[in-house]
Amino acid sequence: PGTMADVFHDAFGEDATLYGALGVERTATSKEIKRAYYKGALKYHPDKSDAPDAADKMAALGVAYSVLSDEARRRTYDATGTIMTEEEQSSYDLWRTVFPKLTKERVEAFTREYRFSDEEAGDVVAAYAAHDGDMGAVIENVVCCTEDDEERFVRIVFDAIAAGRAAALPAFTAAYGDDAEVAASRIRKRLRATAAKRKRDADREAKEAEEHAKALGISFGGGGSGGRVGGSGGG
Repeated sequence: PGTMADVFHDAFGEDATLYGALGVERTATSKEIKRAYYKGALKYHPDKSDAPDAADKMAALGVAYSVLSDEARRRTYDATGTIMTEEEQSSYDLWRTVFPKLTKERVEAFTREYRFSDEEAGDVVAAYAAHDGDMGAVIENVVCCTEDDEERFVRIVFDAIAAGRAAALPAFTAAYGDDAEVAASRIRKRLRATAAKRKRDADREAKEAEEHAKALGISFGGGGSGGRVGGSGGG
């Protein structure tokens, strides 16, 4: 157990700020702070992230949001840099009180609003620059996306390069060349091949499991009992 300050700094470091953890400026509006919290929560939510520190980061973001969304506590933090401790609690208690605010409905609403938005496009270009053109890293760090968004994100980057808002970084050029349409075609072909391989692998594993079961004398059949497990002994 520890104070709210302990929960935050243990996750993000002693020099971290509440604003920095959420990725907003000190002048951020309450709406911008809330959006930043949702985006961070989507990134670190243990159901979405396999990172060992995901739960700690999620709890720490809860500290940042709870302080900065409260006018009085935010003023105190801005003036002194101190996270108020009147509501000190263990990281577990903090998780239990903060997490319910991030409901499934709110996450879905945020996802609908965020995807295909100018904000998302800006985040893609920023991640592209931050990760030196590695689009795999971009997909890992931009919220609400999957590998199926690769083509769309690559087109966003090509558009940004054409508009002079981004540089043609070597890693990106090596992976996708200099023609958006050619790159998009290759991505679609690769994704189809990947999907086909996954299906083949799943079918093979299912067949191997069935053969293994038969070798052990186990059968899974229909019928009212939902199947049976039996051996080969006589009766």
